[in-house]
Amino acid sequence: MILAIIQMVAGPLAAAYVCFRGGRHTISIGPTFYGVEGQLSGLSVMLGLAFLTMAYAGWKLWQETQLGYRLSAIVFGLQILQVIFDGFQFSFVCPLSLGLGWLFDGTGLGLYFTTAAGVSLRLGLGRIEETPYFSVNVCALAAFAYLLYQSRQSKAKTVQSAVQQAVAADDPAAGKSE
Repeated sequence: MILAIIQMVAGPLAAAYVCFRGGRHTISIGPTFYGVEGQLSGLSVMLGLAFLTMAYAGWKLWQETQLGYRLSAIVFGLQILQVIFDGFQFSFVCPLSLGLGWLFDGTGLGLYFTTAAGVSLRLGLGRIEETPYFSVNVCALAAFAYLLYQSRQSKAKTVQSAVQQAVAADDPAAGKSE
C-alpha cells in the first residue's frame, strides 16, 4: 500500500531532518512567535518522535491492522487544514501538500494552489506577520477519506470472519465435507 510506504519512508527521514539538521521550528503561546533553533533542542526531539510515530503508523498500516488505519488516518487528518489568521497559526505537512487555498490579502478573497514537499510544523498563538490564509491539503484529504473507508471495510471483514468462526464452532458438521 502506497500510503504505508510514504509514512515508513517519510517518517524516519523527517525525524532525522528535524533532530540532526536542526533548523527553525516554531511553537508558541504568547504575544509573539518564538523560534527554537539548535542541533538537538527539546522541540526537535519531540518533532522527531512525532515523525517516528508516523513511521510506526505506516508499518502497522502495511500489516493492515486497525491500529495502522487509525494512526494513519490521524497522521493524514492533521495535515488537511493549514490556517493562518491574526492570533492563530497551524500547519503540518509531511511529506507532500497539494493545497487549494483562500488568501485574505485585503483586496478580497483570492483562490490559489499551493504545493509543498518536505517537513513543516508550525503552531502558534499571538501576533502573526503573514497574510491570513486557509488551505486544504487535497492529498491529505484524499488519503484520510481512503483510510477511513478501508478501516471500515477491514472492520466489516473481521466481524464477518468472527461470525463464520462462531458458526463453525457451534456446528461441528459444518467443517466436515461429506
